[in-house]
Amino acid sequence: MPGYIVHLTAAKFWLEQRKAEYSEEWMEKFLIGNLLPDAVEDKNETHFRDPATAGNRVQYPQLSKFLEATQSMERTPFWWGFYYHLYIDACFFQEYMPRLVTFLNREGKEEEKITQIVCAKVQKSGEYISQERYFSEEYYYGDFTKMNDILMERFDISFDWKYQKDLPEIWRARVERQLIQFKKFAENSKKISGDFRVFDLEDLILFLRQKAKR
Repeated sequence: MPGYIVHLTAAKFWLEQRKAEYSEEWMEKFLIGNLLPDAVEDKNETHFRDPATAGNRVQYPQLSKFLEATQSMERTPFWWGFYYHLYIDACFFQEYMPRLVTFLNREGKEEEKITQIVCAKVQKSGEYISQERYFSEEYYYGDFTKMNDILMERFDISFDWKYQKDLPEIWRARVERQLIQFKKFAENSKKISGDFRVFDLEDLILFLRQKAKR
């Protein structure tokens, strides 16, 4: 799934389109809300995926399930941030992921089931590698690490927040743990350089900006 920094970048793009509509407090809480779906040990509990796709390599949230599960909840900025995180995940995996990789079975046909995939074709380079190697620091996850520092500096992403105290206690503790991880990510990203193996960063930024306009 997209990393924390990518989600915050996407959220900032959405806010840029609507700054005149919201207060500073609302916007900060919206950013924090974008972190909540990943602030758990078991992300199946917060991502509302279709159980029928449990064996697939790529799964994405069903927004209708989230709306149904939270229909009685107040639409706070935290709620909207949570929703936007799921929206970006759904868009990323359904629309953007095919630009990055194609998973193939033994017959050389596109494959969804993890157990039937024998290799991954990296669209950027045309390389054929194992799915395990694709989802590694050498390729997919490594690219996220490389882009963290770039995105944080370019779009002024920081974690100097004052409204996380308004979260329910259990979520506040989870976000605080995330912030500790963020600092580690930020330090690691400064130590890692090199070309992107999977992503075209400018293309990803354009994609996120386009989604923010809807």
